Amino acid sequence: MFNRLSFRVFVFLFIMGAAIGKSQASENFVWLDDVDYEPFIYNGSNNHPKGLFIDVISEVFKRLDQPLTIRLYPWKRTQSLIKSKKGDAMLTIATPERLSYLSASDPVFTFTWRLFANRKNPNKNILLKARTANDLREFRLLSYLGNGWAEENLKNLKVTYAPQFTQALIMLVQRDTSFDAMIEHDFILKYNINRLIKEGKLRQEHSQILEEGTYPFEEVEFRFLIRKDSSHAGILPAFNVALSDMRADGTYQRIYNKYLQ
Repeated sequence: MFNRLSFRVFVFLFIMGAAIGKSQASENFVWLDDVDYEPFIYNGSNNHPKGLFIDVISEVFKRLDQPLTIRLYPWKRTQSLIKSKKGDAMLTIATPERLSYLSASDPVFTFTWRLFANRKNPNKNILLKARTANDLREFRLLSYLGNGWAEENLKNLKVTYAPQFTQALIMLVQRDTSFDAMIEHDFILKYNINRLIKEGKLRQEHSQILEEGTYPFEEVEFRFLIRKDSSHAGILPAFNVALSDMRADGTYQRIYNKYLQ
């Protein structure tokens, strides 16, 4: 009698466990991110998320057979929503503060950060030779809200944070700007100047207004950061395997080339 009852309990628990596991697997993973970081991530036509980040992460989740929901917001709000548990993950730099409540994947993207100065700036020659943040103590810098790298590495400097990335860029390229420099990924800065010219928000002359620093400022790794208390936190090892497979079979490079050629 005891053995038969024990067997029934075991079968019941096994079935319930399988059902719960299936339910968790079918529950959408919610990825929140920046609405204004073209061409890496942004809202396209009909507010449909687009960009390099979208294509790579979507392919990872396709391989994991895990439903994925993507929602884009201003970057500062994105981070607040993740902290308040309104989403499972975001793709960004793994700063010490973020790692206090998020777990990091292997690097998804590695970018080189460079300093850019307005060529009309009288201190241009000094700025363009800067190697570290300490070299910039006397200057006024621009960044944008939610830029964790700037908040961590430039916290003792004179930094003005624009609401979004493109607003900071427009402020820097003005002929009479009061700001000295901005540190950013070289490709995205140049890409967005050209985009803003096409949209009529900048003039053609602005394409030549910025000069790039002599030295690479820092290599920055973007990682997929998942909330430690997310019901999907256990997906991280499989995420890393799928990402590694994409690099090995050429899928990652094909997606990357589509945006950066």
